[in-house]
Amino acid sequence: MEKKYLSIIIPFFEAFFDKYNASVQIIFTTHDPLTLSDIPNYNVIYLSEKNGKKTILNEIEKPQKSFGANINDLLSDSFFVNDGLIGDFAKEKINEVLEWLNYELFPENRKITKTFKDKAYYGKIIEIIDEPIIKNKLRKMYIEATNDESYIDNEIQRLQSLKSQKNA
Repeated sequence: MEKKYLSIIIPFFEAFFDKYNASVQIIFTTHDPLTLSDIPNYNVIYLSEKNGKKTILNEIEKPQKSFGANINDLLSDSFFVNDGLIGDFAKEKINEVLEWLNYELFPENRKITKTFKDKAYYGKIIEIIDEPIIKNKLRKMYIEATNDESYIDNEIQRLQSLKSQKNA
């Protein structure tokens, strides 16, 4: 519904007030990037909390994009998401994989005494990641760290399948 909200309400108000030859200003407040993406940035006032007080961001401080902008960009810029656009649990799991990979790939890290799960556990985590850049980088690191024949075979099959789909 949020995606259609402005495309429904604006024509209604335009027709209603045009009928009476009246001028009106409508003020929306939102925490929804889909709604924000329908509003030109020059019509947006951004609020922030500084030192316990609500303030209006000036032209330099405020995000520069809104109308037709990518939802991820709006979330990270306009809604002040400073610590990434993935959930904390997923971030923890990805960091756990990275910590294990760094332990495996760099012998100097093995001076640290730490207990890790088996490599299959980390391979499974990598395979459920849906962000392709992170997933592909972790796949490459996993193969480098483990030389896991079955994982390598699965990766070859996956890449051949992608190639077949592209050529079809």
